[in-house]
Amino acid sequence: VKLYTEAKLGDADFNSYARAYTKAKVTLEVEYPDVVVLEVEGSGSTSPAPGTYEVWESSFSASASPAAGWVFKYWLLDGSVYSTNPSINPDITKDTVLTAVFEEQQPQKFRLTISVQGQGSTSPPPGTYSYVEGSEVTVSASPAEGWKFSYWLLDGVKKTGNPITVTMNKDHTLVAVFEESGGGESPPPNPPPPPPQPKKYKLSIRVQGQGSTSPSPGTHYYDAGTVVSVKAYPSKGWRFKYWLLDGSVKLSNPIEVTMNKDHVLTAVFEKIPQTKTTYIKVDKISVEVYGCWWSNSSVYTDTPNLLVVQEHFVAKVTVEASEYTITGGPGGIKAAQLTLTVLDKNWFMYSHWNGTLPEFSNKTYTVKLTINKKGKYEYWLPLPDKDTFKSVLVGVYKFDVNYQWTNTRDTGSGTTSCTVKVLGDSGDDDPDVEMHAVFYWLPLDTESGIAVVFYNSSGGLLRQRTWIHGELVVRWRGEVKKVIRLKGGLWSEVLSYFKRCPITGEKDLWCFYQIEKALGFTPPSDAAVSWAEVNLWEIEGPGLNSTFEYRCVAPKQYESLSIEYREATVVVYSLTWTNTTVSGQLKLVDWAEVKPLEGFIVLLTKNGSASQIDYSVLVAKPYTAFSVKVKYPYEVWAIALPWGKNTIYGNRKYGRILLVKNPPEP
Repeated sequence: VKLYTEAKLGDADFNSYARAYTKAKVTLEVEYPDVVVLEVEGSGSTSPAPGTYEVWESSFSASASPAAGWVFKYWLLDGSVYSTNPSINPDITKDTVLTAVFEEQQPQKFRLTISVQGQGSTSPPPGTYSYVEGSEVTVSASPAEGWKFSYWLLDGVKKTGNPITVTMNKDHTLVAVFEESGGGESPPPNPPPPPPQPKKYKLSIRVQGQGSTSPSPGTHYYDAGTVVSVKAYPSKGWRFKYWLLDGSVKLSNPIEVTMNKDHVLTAVFEKIPQTKTTYIKVDKISVEVYGCWWSNSSVYTDTPNLLVVQEHFVAKVTVEASEYTITGGPGGIKAAQLTLTVLDKNWFMYSHWNGTLPEFSNKTYTVKLTINKKGKYEYWLPLPDKDTFKSVLVGVYKFDVNYQWTNTRDTGSGTTSCTVKVLGDSGDDDPDVEMHAVFYWLPLDTESGIAVVFYNSSGGLLRQRTWIHGELVVRWRGEVKKVIRLKGGLWSEVLSYFKRCPITGEKDLWCFYQIEKALGFTPPSDAAVSWAEVNLWEIEGPGLNSTFEYRCVAPKQYESLSIEYREATVVVYSLTWTNTTVSGQLKLVDWAEVKPLEGFIVLLTKNGSASQIDYSVLVAKPYTAFSVKVKYPYEVWAIALPWGKNTIYGNRKYGRILLVKNPPEP
């Protein structure tokens, strides 16, 4: 992708800094979150509340709380039973649906065992019955012929009422006692019959998958009402999944089975899947420092590790990362978490853009990054954009970046450095940087031109630098007539102005290929320039002179370049005309010195009664011949458009010549 940012750099007078235009390619790594959908089945609540959540790390915590009269049963993860623990912390490696399942709480039940002593019957008949807690059970006794009801024994306590009402607040034993009826001495009571043998039920324990149980798999018999605890033990490489009790899923392990009937209990085991985990590992980190600035939402950088004092700069940290995969672990990709720290040094400051002006401070700068894929990455520090560092001392220094990284399995740390040379005036007679400026006047049309200044040092054009700016001060008889602030930018930006030049002709003579001839060289598109569009009427006048003042190296260090303002004219060597053609020979010269100049001569022709003026452009050279078609009546003018080096050429006084008017003025 292409990343563009914008800022104005400098000290308090940030508008004085240059701005330029180019492109910077930045590679971005984008990490997407996993989505967890939290749901509830039954009556209860969860924390966090049911809804959709983005998970950036692999861990997600949730807990379930049942409503009154309900109990928590288990969690479902993507439709499969996950855990019976109300609080869970599953690893999230993909989009997931978590469902908390609640079920209504079953009421407590107690057993009532009814028996008979003597001869008689009860309603309900003797036997064992289960009733909900708090139930009131009415039991009546009916004696056999020749017998009579005597009393009840409720849990061994004598009760006389018949029928009797028993409140089921625990397990109870109720015995109806009958005795023989008739006169005389009663025979001794028959001894009570032995208590009935308890009924036995069958528990069949089975295993599905690889594992064992305690008690071991097989068929076991238990008295009615016995509560049997059974525990499952998975084999190596397997894990317990759930119980099937008479076909119903149960999750608790161990499980308790009440023997109120025959039961079939199956321990279900599943094989633990062999996960694969990919770890991202940081192999190499390097750093370079670049002078920089922002313009039109684009960031520009210059020669690495070379700065000028008071220049804003950024650090490019290059990270090379690899990956390896193991069998096991949590699964998925474990990114490398990288921390970069730039320690505070005395040779530079941290510059934070507050939206209006930069704020400077001495501080340690730290940033945390995530690398979730192998490859080579470039990170520009500081982040966010528009913040920078700023050099404040001249000399050769180390720029250090401390780093630490971890992928939960491996770690690494160290320091990466680069040597930075900061140029500038060190206070002696031999400054470290000598910058030179060359001024050019390039006509844009008959009324205006471009004042452009190229910068060089050590014989080469400077590229993409931030400290260059200046202004053109025009004076008339010593007084300031006009101050024109020049913009800082790139040569490619100036070229865009000539695309709208009206004096193009059939071959775009001025707009493109002739411009190199005016300069005497082919400038690169990213050469540093200061420039402004200047209207001739703003600076015309006798006795004019001007200076171009530009700042270089350090703030408030200005140099002046003397700029002459001169008039140009067109000399006519020969001229002939008819009602259809005007031809002749012309020459572009300096008015005062009468020396030939390079540039263009523009012919303006007004034909007939039409108000439209036609343009034609001549490349100025000795005895420039021309011939133009005309339509009677007509006027033909010649306008001087020379280019100049350290000179501005005007044409408003002597450079606009009426060649012919046909018919002439009376």
